[in-house]
Amino acid sequence: RKKEKKKKNDKKKEKDGKGNKTDKKDKKKKEGEKKDEKKERIKFKADMEGKCVKNGVDYPGGTIKTIKHTSSLSKCFSRCSKVRKCVRIVVCPTSGKCILKSKEHKPKSTSTKLAKFGGISISKLCEKR
Repeated sequence: RKKEKKKKNDKKKEKDGKGNKTDKKDKKKKEGEKKDEKKERIKFKADMEGKCVKNGVDYPGGTIKTIKHTSSLSKCFSRCSKVRKCVRIVVCPTSGKCILKSKEHKPKSTSTKLAKFGGISISKLCEKR
């Protein structure tokens, strides 16, 4: 029985680059910690204010491009300004995700996952006025 248990434990372990046996659970735990550290490093600045900035909203559909990490609203808005078809941005402040939207987007929503995570939206047309 002891040999059977040892075999099972050996299967759970794998060799690292140095030939040492490591536990797969420990490896996954370390990878998860690294991902958490990256999330903490994302510092998003809501550096634009005014009547054009809408908080806690999303405009589903019409996505032109998604930028995974942006550091501020102004940087995301600047990306939109360079794209002719972009009429609006929606940013997730918790992840720093910047979404460029075309005029094909759906009406404003406060019930999507992004809206519930504090989505911030700015219309390009509104800012031009």
